[in-house]
Amino acid sequence: MQTQNLRSGGTDSGSRRSWWRRYRSAVAVTASLLVLVGAAAVFLTGATENTLTADPAPLLPTTQAAPPVAAEPAAGAAAAADFTWCAGQGAGEPVTEDTTDPGLSAIWRFEKAFYYDRDPVAARAVGAPEAVMASAERLRIGIDALEPAVEFCVLADPVSSGVYDVTVVERGPGIDPRTSSQRFTTAESGGTTSITAITRR
Repeated sequence: MQTQNLRSGGTDSGSRRSWWRRYRSAVAVTASLLVLVGAAAVFLTGATENTLTADPAPLLPTTQAAPPVAAEPAAGAAAAADFTWCAGQGAGEPVTEDTTDPGLSAIWRFEKAFYYDRDPVAARAVGAPEAVMASAERLRIGIDALEPAVEFCVLADPVSSGVYDVTVVERGPGIDPRTSSQRFTTAESGGTTSITAITRR
């Protein structure tokens, strides 16, 4: 009987059926695990490829705030302002943009650029390149020391052709009236009158 079973495979078949009944649950669980592991590998591989090929998100905003722009005097404000309030407070007459004297006009352009526009480059440009006067850098130091609300008035007294004794009077909130005195020398060149020297007096 044993030999017949061996030939017919009866013992092997029964053994296989007995083994399958005993281990089929384990086989099912293992197969399920293999399916899950395979799916996870596919998902992770795809996610990695997408991450590598996608454009990286910006770390910072792509737009930048515009730099602050310095405030400028309103158009026509200089023309409307009173620059003659110092009349009688010293020798000479108030200087304004309406003057027709070329030398006084140069003095006005300089003082306006310094006090009103607060522009040291423009103030220095009123002087001739070789003029005896402060550089734009030195003028900037003086401008930075001015109070924001300071007002100015210029008195000029002609001394000789192209030479003027100038007194600048300053006032403003919390500012005691103060004056500064210089001698301006001007000269015409190429149709333009420029300052050639500013000295103390």
